[in-house]
Amino acid sequence: MKIKRMATWIVVISAMAAACAPDPYNVLPQCLKVEKIVMGEAALESQQPRPYSGEYVLYEGIPFQDGGMEYKPFTLTEISITPTLGSAILARKSRFGEIFGLLSKGAAGEAASGRIVPRVGLGELTAYERTLLDTENKDRSIILKAFLEGKKVPETDEIAIQRVFAFSRYQLLPEGVWVEKRPGEWQIKGGREIRMRVMAREPVAMEVPIEEAPVERAPAPEPQLRIDAPRPRTR
Repeated sequence: MKIKRMATWIVVISAMAAACAPDPYNVLPQCLKVEKIVMGEAALESQQPRPYSGEYVLYEGIPFQDGGMEYKPFTLTEISITPTLGSAILARKSRFGEIFGLLSKGAAGEAASGRIVPRVGLGELTAYERTLLDTENKDRSIILKAFLEGKKVPETDEIAIQRVFAFSRYQLLPEGVWVEKRPGEWQIKGGREIRMRVMAREPVAMEVPIEEAPVERAPAPEPQLRIDAPRPRTR
């Protein structure tokens, strides 16, 4: 009897834990896949669909160690890669270098809501940088909406998916950037000492390679035709 009651309590506790889990819809693997392709070195290209076919395919390029590239379709479980979603992912990848620049110098940070927000006064950002942040957040909203529709997530649980996206970015971003652990609780990933060491590093001096003057080589001598003197015939 005690064993049955204990088993019942285990089931109840497991169900409660699952309901309170930070990723109740198990979207972390798919969120990580999107953020890795946005932040990573893998190439991403779209295939032009055939007219009136409704097809849209993104191809992920995986580099070989010995050179070359292998392309395979970029897919998400239960989420259709529509032209709108594909364009948002491609746009985020193309601007990630600029977004990372704002993160690395502390001008922007990753909020718990999944948005990227200024960490300095708006007057300290250029008009282009403000537009860059707004456009990035619009594309993130498009991707979030596709996840909500594909995973059949109700609007009341939208914040849970936002938090999972924020957590996936936290895992992939390097130390020294501003992140919001909880609403209103900002911290530097890795600690302030990490950021101080990063900012104290001297900039790397890029050396321009010196082109060596081509070595002039003497032309190869032309082959000489040797004619041997006729040998006397002996009887």
